[in-house]
Amino acid sequence: MRNAKNPWLMTALIISGIGISYIYQMAPSPLLGILRAEFGIQSDALLNLSVSIIFPLMIAASIGGGYIEQKIGNRNLYILTLFFLGAGILMNYISQSYTVFLASRAVFGIGFGLGIPFIGAAIMNWYTPAQQEKMNTINGLFPFAGTMISFGLLVPLYKIFGDSWRSALGIWGLGIILIAVVWITFVRPEDRFTGGSGDVQGEKGLYRNLWKRRSIKLLCLIFICDITCFSYLSTILPTFMKLIGNLTEQTAGLISAFAFPGVGVVGAFLGGALMSMIGKRKPPMAYGQLLKFLGLVLVVFGANISLPLVVVGLACYGLGDGLWMPAVYMLGMELDDMNPTRVGAAFALFISCGYAAGFISPVLGGWLTDFLAPLSGAPNASLGHVFGLKWSLFIFAFANLISFVSVLLLDETGPGKLLKQGVEEPVKA
Repeated sequence: MRNAKNPWLMTALIISGIGISYIYQMAPSPLLGILRAEFGIQSDALLNLSVSIIFPLMIAASIGGGYIEQKIGNRNLYILTLFFLGAGILMNYISQSYTVFLASRAVFGIGFGLGIPFIGAAIMNWYTPAQQEKMNTINGLFPFAGTMISFGLLVPLYKIFGDSWRSALGIWGLGIILIAVVWITFVRPEDRFTGGSGDVQGEKGLYRNLWKRRSIKLLCLIFICDITCFSYLSTILPTFMKLIGNLTEQTAGLISAFAFPGVGVVGAFLGGALMSMIGKRKPPMAYGQLLKFLGLVLVVFGANISLPLVVVGLACYGLGDGLWMPAVYMLGMELDDMNPTRVGAAFALFISCGYAAGFISPVLGGWLTDFLAPLSGAPNASLGHVFGLKWSLFIFAFANLISFVSVLLLDETGPGKLLKQGVEEPVKA
């Protein structure tokens, strides 16, 4: 980051703000049983909506954020992001009905969506090429670190605050307010932090031109498949672990946190190191899709044998899901004729497509669970519920094979593809 008065402070504010958004993204998951009892919810599909309700407005905000960034710049886009994140999270304190709670999640979704084009444009515009690989590795870590913290801390926080889920969720909004105050105070409007291609003026037909690219369509499909699984698994995992292992909510949350997103953090570090070492983006992406599929298959069939096998399957899935993330963000930046605005818009486009599926998958998965449970012939409702969760997850696992084929169809963009041709300088594909 060049010409910035406080580059380390800026980076810390970006990482902490976006990080909190990912912590809160899946925040209801460890508390679904508590929310079910509080609001008297019977349907799994309606209960899972508390997680996926963020996605419609998030999609609209992320697409619109590409245009907003052209008008107000990245600094102010981050202020807008923090405003909606903070407002949505703090609304937990006044959520006396399930409707108000869903509304708070929707407001948060606007902030989450605005953060997507922000982080894409910020990494390309404010950081040097060498720094971009590191920042994209961190960007790939966000979903896993956020989900791990969410699964691991929310139930203990619920207990600390006297069995108050509103405080356990709302407390994160105070952190967002602090970040916003420091950002507005210390990041100057006139600063230009050009480490990449620099700021770009408004561009007509931005999304239309991006959508014409075959690579963008494939990336959209890959994110659809990935977030379909990620969203559903993250929604049901603490409940699933509690039921199959006869665990407390806190123990189920902790095991879920370390078996899936915790290993995902390791996978993202390995994926970033692997793509830097070999200079290619497709191998870690492809290996990741296969590991995810194999991991979910082991989860489903391991549930009939032992809890440790399920944990191993979750770890395989987490490793695969982390492995591909840093590479896909670098690949998006290395496509032909990209600049910060196009990168931010491209991130918004394929991540929004993914989260559209992420909105549907928990609701669809809940419906599948309700449909499959009576088919189990189980002697009690709890075993029937496990049967429904398990086989609905098995169906979702096949999305990873579609994403594997899509990765194979992408063109390699990394500098490693040029080594056999004797080209020493990396050239963007």
